[in-house]
Amino acid sequence: MAKKIGLFDSEQQVVDVINQLEQGGFTGGEIKVLTKDMSHSRRIESETDIHADEMHELANTYSSDGDDSYVGVGTTNMYGAANVVGGYGLASFGGSPAVGGIYSFGSSFPFLNFNELSAYRALGLEKDEAELCHSGVENGAVAVIVETDESKSLMDKDDGADLSRLSVAEGIFRTYGATRIADGK
Repeated sequence: MAKKIGLFDSEQQVVDVINQLEQGGFTGGEIKVLTKDMSHSRRIESETDIHADEMHELANTYSSDGDDSYVGVGTTNMYGAANVVGGYGLASFGGSPAVGGIYSFGSSFPFLNFNELSAYRALGLEKDEAELCHSGVENGAVAVIVETDESKSLMDKDDGADLSRLSVAEGIFRTYGATRIADGK
């Protein structure tokens, strides 16, 4: 599976993008929309046939179900950020222990909300994709992800036009003013 991720500043852009993607042959199962909360998803869902995942609600659900497989006190989380072993104290994020029993494992994003990152990961996003979408959505953007079953080798043609379906999605993202476009894995 290959992905194309676009971040948009307004719900209207997202509605227009979804309509264009559907006109371009993409199906609802290939399009994923991530918003901060219900107030950001309401219009998108009412004007399209695509469900928008509200990440704050998913994170709250994820953290309240008691599953600490991604993060928790006394566990090493998979994102490589600070592991809380003792009480609260001063934190060090340079790789050495700090006062209060907090140790760093060198995350480049040590202050991200790990319950929310876990919610993004639970939606099938890789670590870098989850961090990108989390950062954008927390800053008010809406993430649109198009995922197809195309292989990477189909898209990596030397000296030729990229005729993949994801290049069509990228063109639509550009046409409607995506603030950031990224390739997924």
